[in-house]
Amino acid sequence: MEYISFEEVVGLYRHKESLESIIKSIYNYRDQNTISDGSSNVDGWQKELPETPEFCEIRDIIMDNFPEYLDKLGITDRVGFTFTKFFCNVNPPGASNTMHSHNVGEFSGAFWLKSEENSGDIIIMNPYRNSMLNTLCTTNKNYNCMKITPESNLGCFFNSNLIHYVDVNRSNTDRISIAFHIKIL
Repeated sequence: MEYISFEEVVGLYRHKESLESIIKSIYNYRDQNTISDGSSNVDGWQKELPETPEFCEIRDIIMDNFPEYLDKLGITDRVGFTFTKFFCNVNPPGASNTMHSHNVGEFSGAFWLKSEENSGDIIIMNPYRNSMLNTLCTTNKNYNCMKITPESNLGCFFNSNLIHYVDVNRSNTDRISIAFHIKIL
C-alpha cells in the first residue's frame, strides 16, 4: 500500500542560554509604552518591538533557527527572508490571545521568554477536513488541532495562514512571548 498526505509542518526549537536581560528590557519597554497595540491580546500587553540593541539577540536567535525549518519544508534554495512584524506579548494571569491568522508574511511564530506551567498553550487549528473528524472511531491522535505547551526558551515556526489562538494563562506569573512574521524575499 502507498500513502500520500497533505502536511503542515510546525517547527520547534530550543535555546539553551538564559535570556533574563531581554525579559528585563521588555518590562522596561512596557513601563515606557503602557498602551497595548492589542491586536489579538486579551487582558495583556502587546507591542511591536523596535530594532534596538537590547532586542537584537532574540531576533538573531529566531533568524538563526529559521533556515533549518525551511529545509524541512523542502525549500532548499538559499532564499532571503526578513521580519515583517516583530512584537511582544506580556500576558498576566487571566490573559489570552484570540483566534486569528496572519497575512503579513509567509511564516509566523512565537518564542517564549517566560512561561510557567499552565500559562496557556498555543493551539494551531488543522486547516484540512479529514476522515478522522467523526464519532465512528477513536484514536490517540488529535486531528482537529496541534497544541504546543510553551516553555521558557522554546520557539516555533508555522505557516502564517494557519488559524491559531493562545489559551488563558492559568499560572500565577506573566507569560512573555515574542511573536513575529517572516517574509521570504
